[in-house]
Amino acid sequence: MTFQKILVALDQSRQADQVFAQALDLAQKEGGQVLVFHALQWTPAVRSSYFLETGLLGNSDIHHPISALHPGTLQADLERANSWLQTCANQATTQGIPTQCILRLGNPSSAICDIARNWGADLIVVGRRDHSKFPEILLGSVSNYVLHGAPCSVLVLQGDKHAVDDPTATTQAEGVSVGDR
Repeated sequence: MTFQKILVALDQSRQADQVFAQALDLAQKEGGQVLVFHALQWTPAVRSSYFLETGLLGNSDIHHPISALHPGTLQADLERANSWLQTCANQATTQGIPTQCILRLGNPSSAICDIARNWGADLIVVGRRDHSKFPEILLGSVSNYVLHGAPCSVLVLQGDKHAVDDPTATTQAEGVSVGDR
């Protein structure tokens, strides 16, 4: 089985570089192309003073967009994320790998599967942080969602549980789920 269209889903964790390097290595070996995806999970630090100053405290008709609360912060975060994705794309194109980027605002889980389906991906490469069971139950697992909901094969790269303490820790392949759905 060859992987011509590789979707690599990146977060901004320490293992992102290794996940991206693995995707580029596969794309180079297979003569494939890469779609780099990042979901910016943005939640504003809403200050109670904002609600007091604007009279929104106690108002049941609050329909203001998130960007109305802190438009500069959201815009700056989007610009930083887009710049980071462009750096990744430049690294790939320098190696002769055709590359596209997608940046979305929101939860990455379903977006990764939707983009893979719409783009016709052959493989999704995603990292997995080593959350303990309790945080994983509360936070959910993007890699678990993708593994079970993807329309194509999935390569999950396990992050080293010591990566928080050791920035030189490496990422290793956890497995490949082969089979189209």
